[in-house]
Amino acid sequence: MKRVNIYVNQTSQFLNKHRMLNFAINFLIGFIATIFMVSAAYALPWESPLQQVRQSISGPVAMGISIIAIVAAGATLIWGGEINGFARTMVFIVLVVSVIVGANSIIGIFAG
Repeated sequence: MKRVNIYVNQTSQFLNKHRMLNFAINFLIGFIATIFMVSAAYALPWESPLQQVRQSISGPVAMGISIIAIVAAGATLIWGGEINGFARTMVFIVLVVSVIVGANSIIGIFAG
């Protein structure tokens, strides 16, 4: 118990010496607490656009586009011949994004 009192006293002395830091910490704690209280009561303003993006990524059009992108990226890697490193990296990025979108749609089908 004595160690805790020493730690609290040292922290209190440090914050008394650095009043701006003390103000910033208190402001940050209050701001975070306010955000949590508001988010518990109301929907946050960015939830609706994120919900629309999620629905767009998991829809049937996204599934079709991801299948076409997987086929196109695979064909480019197989029959692309000599492509430079940047183009090869872009093909891999397209392939990975299309697999992620396709997996999201497939998981949505199975999960219901």
